[in-house]
Amino acid sequence: MTESKSDPPNVSLTSLVLRGAFWNTFGIWFQKAIGIGATVVIARLLTPTDYAIAGLAGAAMGFFRILTAHGFGYALVQRKELDEITCHSIFWFLSFVGLGLGVIVVLIAPWTSQFYDSPELIQVMQILSLSLIISMLSSVPRSLLQRAMRFREINILAVLGGGIAAILGIGMAWSGYGYWALIVPALGASLLTSISVFWISSYYPKPVFKWMEIKKSSNFGLSVTLSNVLGYLGSNIDYLIMGRFWTRANFGQYYFAFEQFGKPHQMLTRQLGGVLLPAFSRVQDDLSRLRSGFLKGTHSMCLMLYPIHILLIGLANPLIPLIFGEQWRPSIPVFQVFFIHILIVAPSSISNEVILALKRPQFSLLFNVLRIAVTLPVLLWLGMTGASITKTAVCLLFIWLLFFPLWLGYSLYLMRLSLKEMWHYMRGLVGITVVMALVMVACRVVAEINGWPIWLMFLMTVSLSSGVYLILARQYIFDLLKIIRSSLAKKVEHAEG
Repeated sequence: MTESKSDPPNVSLTSLVLRGAFWNTFGIWFQKAIGIGATVVIARLLTPTDYAIAGLAGAAMGFFRILTAHGFGYALVQRKELDEITCHSIFWFLSFVGLGLGVIVVLIAPWTSQFYDSPELIQVMQILSLSLIISMLSSVPRSLLQRAMRFREINILAVLGGGIAAILGIGMAWSGYGYWALIVPALGASLLTSISVFWISSYYPKPVFKWMEIKKSSNFGLSVTLSNVLGYLGSNIDYLIMGRFWTRANFGQYYFAFEQFGKPHQMLTRQLGGVLLPAFSRVQDDLSRLRSGFLKGTHSMCLMLYPIHILLIGLANPLIPLIFGEQWRPSIPVFQVFFIHILIVAPSSISNEVILALKRPQFSLLFNVLRIAVTLPVLLWLGMTGASITKTAVCLLFIWLLFFPLWLGYSLYLMRLSLKEMWHYMRGLVGITVVMALVMVACRVVAEINGWPIWLMFLMTVSLSSGVYLILARQYIFDLLKIIRSSLAKKVEHAEG
């Protein structure tokens, strides 16, 4: 099966991206809606200590999960031509690696438990080691679905898995299983979706292996994997370091805020990124189409992200304790800091897809090395001086802002796109967002002066600020809806050569 990744000349990149983005966005919003609903119930039933145990296990396991994720899978997506021998060889290679990583996790679980002074971590990590094997086994069929841009099927599975995880999580939390309600459901959902992805992709491994096929993909695959590992460390090193210094209650507050703050962002960036990597790879030799796709994708993403995060910053208090319970009130400042971070770095959210599509994973590697080199000593200093969770979040915000121009600037350089051109494309939306923020602040001030009840303050703030945004951004919204409607109505046929 030799496959060409080139698309027919009559197929619009915008159509391909938007059709995939529609299914990905629909799937992730539906899935996250289920997840948020389950989180509200579970957070009220569990304690910060339960979340701390799950967070410490997740931080330790995350390093190994990154080793199982996407490196060689991205190589399958990015290659222009692909055959069965390559797929089978990579499948067996990844399966062996997944098994080996699972064994390593089981062996180091006692040491990790001792390091964080949490005996519960031993059994938790040993159970979670199964997720590494499951992830590796399903990597090839999942990548083939992504390569073929079959996002409808991918997201149907994700929604089903999210529903099962939500039901299991609520049931276990209600039954008094504590932190296991945060661990077992995700593992069960992963097993279900991994089995299903074989059936949907029609990929079944054969006993064929050629080391040469691994070597062909190793340069790209290993660079992406190593970059992902360092990227994970750069983004989660606060868990790994501060979990050693903070009490469980404080770490649980921080972990809960960090995990929840990213949900709206993840609803768009992760799923749109999954569409854009194969789409950008199709036009990697046509920079004009790549620039156009990047600008439209970034503008559309920010069009949805900006109003959501403005409201989240302004209404975190009283929403957090109202929704999740009073035990989470100390996490409010951390939520707000992280929401500010998303607002600022949103324009660079899909830069990674550009860098990978243009075969520059080595830059991601260097970028993450530099970020870790700066973040690690800062976190050690914060931990040894007894810094609070809010002070730690603020320090991390400054570090992220320090590296943001470098990350965005390099992706623009690869596309031969100037910062001035991008600002010209984005400035109208930024201005509208600033106006919305000012209206929201004015509503909060008026509510405080007049002593309005929470429900009235919330109603007035959301309705007025959102109304202003919708009125000012109406042309952008209409243009996006018109493109989506046109793309979904158009039948897109994929050509295989």
